[in-house]
Amino acid sequence: MSTTNPAQFSVTGAGKTARPRHSGSRHKARQRALTLLFEAESRDVDPVELAENRRDYALALAQRGEGGMPLVGDYAITIVTGVAEEIDRIDEILSSYLTDWSLGRLAAVDRTALRIGVWELLFTDDVPALAAVDEAVSLAREYSDDDAPRFVNGVLDKVLRDRDVVKEQLSYTTTVELAEEQVDTPPAAHAVERKNDAD
Repeated sequence: MSTTNPAQFSVTGAGKTARPRHSGSRHKARQRALTLLFEAESRDVDPVELAENRRDYALALAQRGEGGMPLVGDYAITIVTGVAEEIDRIDEILSSYLTDWSLGRLAAVDRTALRIGVWELLFTDDVPALAAVDEAVSLAREYSDDDAPRFVNGVLDKVLRDRDVVKEQLSYTTTVELAEEQVDTPPAAHAVERKNDAD
């Protein structure tokens, strides 16, 4: 498996011909999300802002009857936003399942495919678990090197095996964080919130 970022990144990967296994709007949304997350990381820019800007620009071109830029669909925006919001937890989870590798040493494409897979496995309930794994593997197959699909599959299979336990831990952590936020909020703030609710 490659440990460096590809020199060129496009819809056909780093100098490779894409071999898509899947089609359909959600698969295309995952492809678009991967390219946006990859670009945002490589340019060190906010991925959500990048995705929204690309969506607005593509829509403006389409309204003028000009082509050349693929539209950014709602589910692509959902993925980018979800991964961005949960990036710290996603990376912590991934790091715990990597053996003899650090997350930073992975090829950027592989890291992005894994992040999307973990987000769909653990942070959303409308994607079947096996589909989430299969789609992430498909992204790795299309955009990375020949070793990437097996690697991505191996990591996500481990996450899938522990999925129920990890989701329970995430739920508990979120509950604790919310409770701590309530404790840290000054009483006066609570009074203002209650007054606003009453109004």
